[in-house]
Amino acid sequence: MEAQNSFKFLSRILITFGVLFINAVIFTFLAELICKVIFNIRVSKYLIASDFGNPSDIQKNAVRLFQAIFSFGCFAFSAIVLALAFKQNPLEYLGLNTFPKPLVLFIVPVLCIVTIPLVFWLGDINKAIKLPEFLSSFELELKAKEEQNNKLYELLLGMNSYKEYIFNLIVMALIPA
Repeated sequence: MEAQNSFKFLSRILITFGVLFINAVIFTFLAELICKVIFNIRVSKYLIASDFGNPSDIQKNAVRLFQAIFSFGCFAFSAIVLALAFKQNPLEYLGLNTFPKPLVLFIVPVLCIVTIPLVFWLGDINKAIKLPEFLSSFELELKAKEEQNNKLYELLLGMNSYKEYIFNLIVMALIPA
């Protein structure tokens, strides 16, 4: 009986990764297509560039829309698909049919605040890691990717209006949550 439960758990994990991968591919292409139609920009080529330069508002909005579509596909749509696949009642599976207990509503924000020093400490440890000499080219590649990601975050977080702020909140916090 325990072997059957282990197999069920493992199969669900594999199905979950499969759904996430398929949705990531589909929604990447969909986001690329929509951004091409609306903004006439190939966002993937723009994101691959190592230097974004001084992006225009159109480029920023295209990247934000791309991120919104991709996030929806990977997080929200995948959760819905998996809920339908694994449970007869998706609202119950996703926990949307009950309100959280008051203790949880108190503990979660407290844990978020308390763990901030831990996150910074882990970031410092990550920066201090030095790979062996034979992996130096890999380390340089990782640092270049990290720098590119930091520039992308700066691009996404560069806001000139409340509308952009609200859109960023939706794309970076609400959809993934």
